[in-house]
Amino acid sequence: MRLHGLSVRLFAGLALVGVVLSGCQNMNHAQRGTAVGAGTGTVLGAIIGHQTGNKELGALIGAGTGAAAGHVIGNSQDVAEERDAAIVQAHHAQRRQRFVESAVTNRDIIEMTHQGLPEQTIVNSINERGGRFDTSPDQLIYMNKAGVSQSVVQAMQQYNTRRY
Repeated sequence: MRLHGLSVRLFAGLALVGVVLSGCQNMNHAQRGTAVGAGTGTVLGAIIGHQTGNKELGALIGAGTGAAAGHVIGNSQDVAEERDAAIVQAHHAQRRQRFVESAVTNRDIIEMTHQGLPEQTIVNSINERGGRFDTSPDQLIYMNKAGVSQSVVQAMQQYNTRRY
């Protein structure tokens, strides 16, 4: 049985190779595109080459052209994915930096206490802005001597517990 002068077995075999290669999990887009492009180009080149009297040369030219085109397309997808991942990572780093910069510190807690802010206002600041607290024994003693209430210290400790 022939399909435009090309064996059905050759066509099916090349199509199968393309399908198998396109499904490889460890391949990036460029590699997969190269494989699929080469397989598809081989088939199309052989068909066109058969029409002009040289299916082997047509298959070879088709394979090279298909591989090159598939690689270019696949590589552009890889580059786009890398760019998108870098953008997401940069946004995450920026959000993290803004959080760190706006987070309440031990020094802020002591200053708010000295300025006479109500305990609930200080606790609300911890809940809204987050915190970077040192709740080591030495710091707990220092904050106690500085007049920080037990409920504020507990809020600081609870925040640290939620964070870790």
